[in-house]
Amino acid sequence: MRSKVNAVLASVSAPQQKPQRTQAQELLRRATGSPHLEMALSLWADQMRSWPRLYRILEEIEQHLGRHIDAAGLCPANQRERFTRTANTAEVSGPDARHATGKFVAPGNPMSLREANEFIGHMLLNV
Repeated sequence: MRSKVNAVLASVSAPQQKPQRTQAQELLRRATGSPHLEMALSLWADQMRSWPRLYRILEEIEQHLGRHIDAAGLCPANQRERFTRTANTAEVSGPDARHATGKFVAPGNPMSLREANEFIGHMLLNV
Protein backbone atom coordinates (compact mmCIF):
# COMPACT_ATOMS: atom_id res chain seq x y z
CA MET A 1 0.00 0.00 0.00
CA ARG A 2 1.10 3.53 -0.59
CA SER A 3 -0.26 6.80 0.59
CA LYS A 4 1.26 10.20 -0.05
CA VAL A 5 -0.26 13.51 0.89
CA ASN A 6 1.45 16.88 1.14
CA ALA A 7 0.12 20.23 2.20
CA VAL A 8 1.77 23.49 3.12
CA LEU A 9 0.17 26.12 5.28
CA ALA A 10 2.07 29.36 5.51
CA SER A 11 1.44 32.17 7.93
CA VAL A 12 3.37 35.39 8.12
CA SER A 13 3.07 35.79 11.89
CA ALA A 14 3.17 32.16 13.10
CA PRO A 15 6.17 29.83 13.12
CA GLN A 16 5.93 27.04 10.54
CA GLN A 17 4.65 23.76 12.00
CA LYS A 18 5.89 20.31 11.13
CA PRO A 19 3.38 18.45 8.87
CA GLN A 20 1.15 15.95 10.68
CA ARG A 21 0.92 12.33 9.49
CA THR A 22 -2.39 11.16 8.08
CA GLN A 23 -4.18 8.23 9.70
CA ALA A 24 -3.15 6.01 6.77
CA GLN A 25 0.49 7.06 7.09
CA GLU A 26 0.44 6.36 10.83
CA LEU A 27 -1.09 2.90 10.32
CA LEU A 28 1.53 2.05 7.72
CA ARG A 29 4.32 3.32 9.97
CA ARG A 30 3.15 1.06 12.82
CA ALA A 31 2.78 -1.94 10.51
CA THR A 32 6.27 -1.65 9.02
CA GLY A 33 8.32 -4.65 10.07
CA SER A 34 5.31 -6.69 11.19
CA PRO A 35 4.23 -9.11 8.47
CA HIS A 36 0.98 -9.79 10.35
CA LEU A 37 -0.02 -6.13 10.60
CA GLU A 38 1.05 -5.50 7.01
CA MET A 39 -1.21 -8.39 5.91
CA ALA A 40 -4.08 -7.15 8.09
CA LEU A 41 -3.88 -3.69 6.50
CA SER A 42 -3.58 -5.17 3.03
CA LEU A 43 -6.74 -7.23 3.60
CA TRP A 44 -8.52 -4.22 5.12
CA ALA A 45 -7.64 -2.07 2.08
CA ASP A 46 -9.74 -4.37 -0.11
CA GLN A 47 -13.39 -3.32 0.09
CA MET A 48 -14.43 -7.01 0.09
CA ARG A 49 -15.40 -7.21 3.76
CA SER A 50 -16.96 -10.63 4.29
CA TRP A 51 -17.05 -12.54 7.57
CA PRO A 52 -14.11 -14.79 6.60
CA ARG A 53 -12.07 -11.74 5.54
CA LEU A 54 -12.78 -9.88 8.80
CA TYR A 55 -11.95 -12.98 10.83
CA ARG A 56 -8.68 -13.35 8.96
CA ILE A 57 -7.81 -9.74 9.81
CA LEU A 58 -8.56 -10.49 13.47
CA GLU A 59 -6.25 -13.51 13.33
CA GLU A 60 -3.45 -11.43 11.79
CA ILE A 61 -3.82 -8.78 14.51
CA GLU A 62 -3.72 -11.45 17.21
CA GLN A 63 -0.66 -13.09 15.64
CA HIS A 64 1.05 -9.70 15.75
CA LEU A 65 0.08 -9.21 19.40
CA GLY A 66 0.90 -12.78 20.41
CA ARG A 67 -2.42 -13.03 22.27
CA HIS A 68 -6.13 -12.42 21.88
CA ILE A 69 -7.21 -8.81 21.46
CA ASP A 70 -9.18 -8.91 24.71
CA ALA A 71 -6.11 -10.14 26.61
CA ALA A 72 -4.20 -7.21 25.07
CA GLY A 73 -6.81 -4.79 26.46
CA LEU A 74 -8.18 -3.72 23.07
CA CYS A 75 -11.74 -4.89 23.76
CA PRO A 76 -13.81 -6.75 26.35
CA ALA A 77 -13.75 -10.55 26.10
CA ASN A 78 -17.50 -10.66 25.46
CA GLN A 79 -17.11 -8.43 22.37
CA ARG A 80 -14.44 -10.69 20.90
CA GLU A 81 -16.60 -13.72 21.59
CA ARG A 82 -19.65 -12.01 20.06
CA PHE A 83 -17.64 -11.32 16.90
CA THR A 84 -16.16 -14.82 16.60
CA ARG A 85 -19.41 -16.66 17.38
CA THR A 86 -21.32 -14.57 14.84
CA ALA A 87 -18.64 -15.14 12.17
CA ASN A 88 -18.67 -18.89 12.82
CA THR A 89 -22.45 -19.36 12.76
CA ALA A 90 -24.03 -19.90 9.35
CA GLU A 91 -27.51 -19.22 10.68
CA VAL A 92 -26.44 -15.66 11.53
CA SER A 93 -23.66 -14.68 9.15
CA GLY A 94 -25.26 -16.34 6.14
CA PRO A 95 -23.52 -17.78 3.10
CA ASP A 96 -20.17 -16.25 4.08
CA ALA A 97 -20.11 -18.03 7.45
CA ARG A 98 -16.83 -19.68 8.30
CA HIS A 99 -18.49 -23.03 9.10
CA ALA A 100 -21.43 -25.22 8.09
CA THR A 101 -25.01 -24.77 9.21
CA GLY A 102 -25.68 -26.27 12.63
CA LYS A 103 -22.03 -26.52 13.68
CA PHE A 104 -22.14 -23.64 16.21
CA VAL A 105 -24.77 -22.00 18.39
CA ALA A 106 -25.41 -18.36 17.54
CA PRO A 107 -24.76 -15.71 20.18
CA GLY A 108 -27.80 -14.16 21.85
CA ASN A 109 -26.95 -10.76 20.39
CA PRO A 110 -25.14 -11.40 17.08
CA MET A 111 -23.13 -8.69 15.37
CA SER A 112 -24.25 -7.29 12.06
CA LEU A 113 -21.65 -7.18 9.30
CA ARG A 114 -21.59 -3.39 9.69
CA GLU A 115 -20.80 -3.76 13.42
CA ALA A 116 -18.11 -6.31 12.61
CA ASN A 117 -16.51 -3.87 10.16
CA GLU A 118 -16.49 -1.17 12.83
CA PHE A 119 -15.10 -3.61 15.41
CA ILE A 120 -12.18 -4.68 13.20
CA GLY A 121 -11.55 -1.09 12.07
CA HIS A 122 -11.32 -0.06 15.73
CA MET A 123 -8.84 -2.90 16.40
CA LEU A 124 -6.63 -1.77 13.52
CA LEU A 125 -6.62 1.82 14.74
CA ASN A 126 -5.70 0.82 18.28
CA VAL A 127 -3.23 -2.03 17.83
